[in-house]
Amino acid sequence: MTKTKSRQPIDGQINPRQACPCGSGKRYKACHGAPGGAQDAMVRRPFAGLAAECQLVALREFVPSATAPLPLARPAGREVTLATVLPTAAAAIVRPDNEALVGLQVLNRSADLSRDLGRAVSWALTAQAGSVLPTVSTTGEGEQVRLQDLLTPETPLDITVHPDFAWWIPGDQPPSDEAAASLQQANAAIMPTEAVSGAGIEAAYWVDAGDKAHLRWVRPEQEEQLLAALARLAARDELDLGGD
Repeated sequence: MTKTKSRQPIDGQINPRQACPCGSGKRYKACHGAPGGAQDAMVRRPFAGLAAECQLVALREFVPSATAPLPLARPAGREVTLATVLPTAAAAIVRPDNEALVGLQVLNRSADLSRDLGRAVSWALTAQAGSVLPTVSTTGEGEQVRLQDLLTPETPLDITVHPDFAWWIPGDQPPSDEAAASLQQANAAIMPTEAVSGAGIEAAYWVDAGDKAHLRWVRPEQEEQLLAALARLAARDELDLGGD
């Protein structure tokens, strides 16, 4: 058995196995010490500072079909509606009637979801009617606007959960064969989802996964803090959802 020696840094250098001093949480050799320099560090809470933070996470991660008007901080020429997912998982569309929609569940994402959405919303505010934005740039270059720069931070979302994706097709527009097939496929994949309402409850949803129903609830607390609280409740045999 051979024993390897740990690499010692030369004076003025950083041990490549130590945490990167930039605060990314990565080892130096995988961050600023990597060939070509650091990549974009993942933003762990991209919607921090918004009253709608937990709602945005729920719509991004597990709510299948929902829409919500975005509370824009500045008057704009058109309203923008946030959607869980758009046809072909597009980043944004502006319909021929000038209605603008921005999607959360998209094909490509960067290390900062807020920046991705900021770019999509900025595009939707100025694009011509009938335009589609398939994806946004996921590089750190270009416009750095984030969702926090565009919304009123204290305003929560007014979310409508839909049983299907019928809202993809405007009511006065007959769908093409391709659109109808896409709509049918999307509807078949939906797991029935209902928002849980009650005092102090937000971003909580019942999801019918078939054999079991799941409660999915996005919480704002730090993970360690929340798990410790749940463990204390379980130890007292108080971790339940109450009676019917």
